[in-house]
Amino acid sequence: MAQPRLLNRPEILPDAPLRFAPRNEQGVVFLFAHLASRFRMRVDEIKQGFPDCVAFEKASGSERRVRIEFEYRSTRLIHGTA
Repeated sequence: MAQPRLLNRPEILPDAPLRFAPRNEQGVVFLFAHLASRFRMRVDEIKQGFPDCVAFEKASGSERRVRIEFEYRSTRLIHGTA
């Protein structure tokens, strides 16, 4: 099924590695990859299926394992899944 053509461009992201706001989940993953170090995260794995990403977040001299699910629209998140 073809995606509908966008009538307007998405929001411009100044000083970001992606010119426009993401239009799909791959855009979200791309931005996260560039921002992970700002979030003090070290990515261990990115894959299909839950969770999309396993990373380690630096906190108080140690690292905490976090599971990340990338979504283009938050309404697609499944509540109660950990």
